[in-house]
Amino acid sequence: MKDETLITVFGSARAEPDDKNYRTAYKIGYEVAQRGWTLCNGGYGGTMEASARGAKDAGGRTVGITCSLFSRSGANNYIDTVIESDGLFD
Repeated sequence: MKDETLITVFGSARAEPDDKNYRTAYKIGYEVAQRGWTLCNGGYGGTMEASARGAKDAGGRTVGITCSLFSRSGANNYIDTVIESDGLFD
């Protein structure tokens, strides 16, 4: 990650694909990638998955910052680069 613009998206992990918030996050991710920016988020599900999915569908790059405190199985399938942190304040 050299001199690139990272746009970070925060949101709920609970949004489902048929949810308005999921669809909005997808559109945001798509627009971020269309502008040539890299999308960064928590890397998990819900709006994080949606925004990363939108970015990937637009040909963009994604970064997911996950946290070892969570017992989740890892980043969603739309994340290119995973950065794992030890805590929420890292």
